[in-house]
Amino acid sequence: MIELEMYSDYACPWCYFLIPDIEMLIENDGIYVKRRAFQILPEIPLDGMSVEQYDQMRGNTLIDRKKKNDLTINITHRKNLPWYPRKNFYQTLPAHTLAKWVEDQNNYEKVTEYHTKVYNHVYGLGENIAHPEVLLAVLNSMDYKITKAEVEDLIADPLLKERVYQDINSARALSVSGVPYFTIYNENTAERISLPGYHEYDSLKAFAQGNYK
Repeated sequence: MIELEMYSDYACPWCYFLIPDIEMLIENDGIYVKRRAFQILPEIPLDGMSVEQYDQMRGNTLIDRKKKNDLTINITHRKNLPWYPRKNFYQTLPAHTLAKWVEDQNNYEKVTEYHTKVYNHVYGLGENIAHPEVLLAVLNSMDYKITKAEVEDLIADPLLKERVYQDINSARALSVSGVPYFTIYNENTAERISLPGYHEYDSLKAFAQGNYK
């Protein structure tokens, strides 16, 4: 099986758009996409930040926002993805931290399911994934018998958090400034090859197969 690493963040709609492409890579081509955590908005509080506050911080105009929204609607419709008009940006560290626990259960399908469902809670339902009850709903829907108190303990676990920070630091070492960002280890050259930016199925397949060996 070919392993393709993908740095991603739940705050990034472009990462959300890739859910169908990632599913096709594993189902059609045996290309396993390993998610690595990244935060594009680490400063956001746990209660979130409104789109208006974010646009003011980034200098986005109303025209800029409309263009982003129109593009998002077009892509989600084309890919048959649910979309809830974005009103807030949310802190993603708790969800990334819990993802490390899901990884420890050693079930790739469950890991993929977790990421998909977290993205759906953000972009399909408009929910705050920094809240333990939202992450509890994700895990319960995956048949994990776990309590809210246990979820709170997991997202506060320093060892799990440290693994998230290790991902982020490895991204910085690669000079990653935005996501999605893909890398693969090329056995012939004994180096890691990078593919920054948003790329859909055909491009990702060619990158993975062309650089595997």
